[in-house]
Amino acid sequence: MDSKNQLLLLEKAKNTDDNSLLIQIAATFLSEGFYKDAANVLKKVDESTDYIFQKNYCMGLLCKAQGNLGDAIKYFGIALRANPDYFQLYPLTAAACFQNGMTEEGDKLMVILKEKDHFFFQHVAAIVEAYRAQKN
Repeated sequence: MDSKNQLLLLEKAKNTDDNSLLIQIAATFLSEGFYKDAANVLKKVDESTDYIFQKNYCMGLLCKAQGNLGDAIKYFGIALRANPDYFQLYPLTAAACFQNGMTEEGDKLMVILKEKDHFFFQHVAAIVEAYRAQKN
């Protein structure tokens, strides 16, 4: 993304209270690596029931990308409580736990995933195990 488009999106975010649009703008900034801009946009998103999952999921991704695993785990946990059927978040959160030395918590998340969706668990277990096996 060039600086002109970045400024355009920042201006849109500044002038709206549309949570859906703000989430989209923040996700765009996240994907482009503009973490400070993403964080500033996410601050504008309210914590209503409709957006608590999306906001905290994005905040978790932002924190994980910046290496702030403790906060990433916290935000992912809030997102999982808001939407416990979002199975893709379990291995991501478990991997963050393993990277942060929280092996027991990561194992618990993977057990929950295995119980909820064994098929999906089989596809991600080896990948997540690689994080578990790494030494901090």
